Amino acid sequence: MFLLTSFAFPVLTNLHLALFILLAAFISDFFTGWLATYMEIKRGDRPMPESGSSFESKRARESVVKGIGYILLILGSAAIEYVFFDRKFNFQKFTSKEFGVTELVIGFCFSIELYSTIMENMKRAGFDVAAKVSKASESIWALIKKVKGD
Repeated sequence: MFLLTSFAFPVLTNLHLALFILLAAFISDFFTGWLATYMEIKRGDRPMPESGSSFESKRARESVVKGIGYILLILGSAAIEYVFFDRKFNFQKFTSKEFGVTELVIGFCFSIELYSTIMENMKRAGFDVAAKVSKASESIWALIKKVKGD
């Protein structure tokens, strides 16, 4: 499997790679959301659904709707890019790569999924990433001040 992916990635374009990463983030968001619901039920923060399972069909339907929305948004942006744009965008201060409208829209969708996974689902599951990063940065800042002698 590793050998197959090591040969496949150089062939992928920016668009293919972006879609692959978005799909991975979408799946990660789905499973961390399910895990967060399971942990809330286990802690007693949320009642057990009538089905007797932590898997809720309402949330699964919402995920399907969100996935369809992403697909339509990406296809719409690809159509707009094909019709109206003849060149890609360049962000020379950050990277030498060029991005089309479709890649930028996929990046926006990815940022939504990443935020949902890290800041919402992980917090609901009991692991507050933002609080841990904040606490770590305070400790580092205190150490820097101590070393400087402030």
